[in-house]
Amino acid sequence: MDGCPYDLERLLGEGGMACVYLGVHRESGREAAIKVPKGGPLGMPRFLREIDVQQRLDHPHVMPILEIDPRRRWYAMPLADYSLADLHKRNPFDWEQLRVALSSLSGALMHGHVYGFVHRDVSPANLMRLGNGHWVLSDYGLVKASGLDEIKTAPRAKFGTPGFSAPEVHLNPASATAAADAWSVGALASWFTGIGVMAGDDSPLSGAFSPLIDGTMRIDPASRWTMDQIAFSLNAGPVPVRVPVLAATTAPEQCARCGARAGHDASCRCLGCGFLDFD
Repeated sequence: MDGCPYDLERLLGEGGMACVYLGVHRESGREAAIKVPKGGPLGMPRFLREIDVQQRLDHPHVMPILEIDPRRRWYAMPLADYSLADLHKRNPFDWEQLRVALSSLSGALMHGHVYGFVHRDVSPANLMRLGNGHWVLSDYGLVKASGLDEIKTAPRAKFGTPGFSAPEVHLNPASATAAADAWSVGALASWFTGIGVMAGDDSPLSGAFSPLIDGTMRIDPASRWTMDQIAFSLNAGPVPVRVPVLAATTAPEQCARCGARAGHDASCRCLGCGFLDFD
């Protein structure tokens, strides 16, 4: 791109309204994630809204913006180590890391709600872990922003991420409140753990997240847990170990399923493909 100080090396990800590339700064050699809008009648306005909102939100768990093109054609943000979606692929039993991620998410959402911002697109791909260990929420392109002109979206138009956005977001995005983001926190917990809503499993393992899921994934927005309740639940302490911890000597050097030598976690689960791999 003309005037961009970054060389775009490769595509990192693509959404409905923008693409993210690995960028290398020509002078410093610093790597960053460069977001570029696709354009279109709503793409560019939402891209500009995203920049505006993320600049206003100064919070350790909101994706920071490092640099913005003066003509608003791109912006740079830190590279993420991995997303919640990646963590689930690597180790779907790392429920303690899930708790930390969701606790960080609740902080970011509460901070936004103070300013009248409803994210409306919380998903596994939008919750990312940076190199400093912080989980951050990104992709504010679909945010509902009080005090700013509403970007009109037709009722029942495709909106948000199926499976993670609250029912009212799909029916009428303009009606979404902070309760819509609360639903999404529970949806992430349900998806990651596989418990589901009202699963009826009273084991100690399910007890770590089932109250959160039941309290947030309610059809009536007024009956859902508040973000304060969500944060309190998630900060209660470490969750039980999902898989019995085995002696490190039982983990093979090479994964029997994928053949990778990426190593294994304490439960002998391959860090490459997630296979529970015993000698």
